[in-house]
Amino acid sequence: MKKKVLTRRYGQGLINALRDEPDYQKVRAELSETAALLRGPGALSVFLASPFHARSAKMRVVSEVLEKAGSDARVRNFIRLLLEKGRFELLPGVLDLLPELWNDRMGVVTVEVASAAPLSETQKGDLKAALESREGRPVSLSYRLDPELVGGLSIRKGNEIMDLSLRGRLARLQDLLAGD
Repeated sequence: MKKKVLTRRYGQGLINALRDEPDYQKVRAELSETAALLRGPGALSVFLASPFHARSAKMRVVSEVLEKAGSDARVRNFIRLLLEKGRFELLPGVLDLLPELWNDRMGVVTVEVASAAPLSETQKGDLKAALESREGRPVSLSYRLDPELVGGLSIRKGNEIMDLSLRGRLARLQDLLAGD
């Protein structure tokens, strides 16, 4: 739980440093490339993960690499902050959370839709329209397949989940029958 809170806090700090959509797109893409470089296979990721190297040495090496790569100052500062605070392991989570945080800032609701089978474009459009009507503001949808649902949908907005799946209905029916 603490890691989730910290990830959100660091991500929100980065989002607050951005001005507009192009700025967000640029920094997000650059941060993603930097994460791939620093966390990917190779000597640099081994060096950064090693407990035998001082934090200051890690920061110095990363600063040199990012300077030579011509990274945006906000990306360099963000990576240095994570290293300085011993929170470098939060980077993947921050990257995953950035679109949701940016959408929140722009007044767009982020919703994840899980379905047992791919949805058609018509179904996606109808779902988006229904959710926008319900929320009263724009909605950004992401889709994923979850064969365990058997049928139907599971819709997640933040901590709120609407389980419209066959699996969920069967579980509710089982609970109802077990209560008798």
